[in-house]
Amino acid sequence: VSSAKITTDRELASFIQANQSRIQSHYPELEPVIRKLDQYSRNQELLSYLSSQRLYIRKRSEEVNLTGYDIRRPDGSLLCSMTLDLVEGQISLGTKKYKGTDELWTDLLKLHTLFDIRTVSEKKAESKLEELSAMVKDPAFTAFLGSKGYAIAQTPVETAESYDFAIKDNGGFTIGTLSMEKDSGEVYLFDSENVLISSVKKKLNLDSKTASDGRYTILLCGMNQKNTDTIILASINLSTSQATLISIPRDLYYKRSKINSIYRRFGPDVLTSTISEITGVAIDKYVMVEMYAFVDLVNILDGIDVELSEPLVDPTYRVRDENGKWSTLYYPAGIHHVNGVQALRIARARHYTPVFSRDMRQQQILKAVKDKLFAIGISDINRLGRIMKLGFKYVETDISWLEAFSLYRNFQDVAIRNVVLGTGNVLYETYSDSGAWIVMPLDNNWKVIKKFIEEKLAE
Repeated sequence: VSSAKITTDRELASFIQANQSRIQSHYPELEPVIRKLDQYSRNQELLSYLSSQRLYIRKRSEEVNLTGYDIRRPDGSLLCSMTLDLVEGQISLGTKKYKGTDELWTDLLKLHTLFDIRTVSEKKAESKLEELSAMVKDPAFTAFLGSKGYAIAQTPVETAESYDFAIKDNGGFTIGTLSMEKDSGEVYLFDSENVLISSVKKKLNLDSKTASDGRYTILLCGMNQKNTDTIILASINLSTSQATLISIPRDLYYKRSKINSIYRRFGPDVLTSTISEITGVAIDKYVMVEMYAFVDLVNILDGIDVELSEPLVDPTYRVRDENGKWSTLYYPAGIHHVNGVQALRIARARHYTPVFSRDMRQQQILKAVKDKLFAIGISDINRLGRIMKLGFKYVETDISWLEAFSLYRNFQDVAIRNVVLGTGNVLYETYSDSGAWIVMPLDNNWKVIKKFIEEKLAE
């Protein structure tokens, strides 16, 4: 009520007596303001506006003198706070102060004009885009491309995830794309098939382990720019030669983050131990494959056959044909003989399809690759050599070449069973505090996943 300095008990008593009426009336004056701020935080018009700006509102941690709400960017960083000073009765939005809640409400619906709503990564990306745009317009750069018979677009095409500069030859055919990711500001070069022309090269680790409890279990991960796009446990029963493929959703939320980010942040060993912790399965080996190696492998195998039980349509997935024309991803139901790029598209499409059907398609494709791979004869040295080179270039694993050869020799006829962790068995869909779509175990009980997998492996 007052910030007067009080030093003795006598002064305290006098202060309370002098301000008795103010003390009695102070909270009743604040109560309607507190209610109004609470109403604002739940108002559908405001929530819709915040969502359109990729912002969200949360109750702030209580302080002695302040109450209110924080408005945050999609990366969790603070944009501003809507507060009420419980001592002074002052309403604020960021550093701006208000006499009443009506003016505050007006400003809440135009936050994007009052504050910089961009995340740090978005600011960096925009700065990088300016640099990239200046580069493609640089006379020396364009002259150099022209001497090679190429030209690059001066203005990028904006997609949901990137800014793309098309590179064309003298005939107007698109031979590649210079692409910059919005989130990270990283720049990549894609070829005419929209396949990345770069990769982190890894050497194979030649260590060896032995299988435990009668099973040999390998963690298989498909990598997309260091995030695990595909996570599959391949567990082989050594006595029956039966393999069980268990797909684990990349959006599984464990220890406050999606599991698909673990490799990027901590590496393969932590990812392997985390998946083992979640599933209760001892993992003997891991194989991390960049998804673009998958494209080359399927092409080396002269394509694979994939059977779709229902049409596959994803309007959000851009595909480009041999004439450079963009269209929507579409495959009718039936059997399709596909090359590497087409197989990757089928494996990665996820929108407008049943939530976990992608995991099942990935297992289908993996089995098709396995069948074609094991059909290669030892005499086909050229093709085997190309596959080995591909492994050195794109694969990170702790399986030695001797172990790989043993797996190839002993499990060519292995029978495969498919299991997908999903909302049809042990998971449910929800949203994280930051608004991201995630999946969690039923009743938030991680034991149900272990029990389910244990039962499936025992069948």
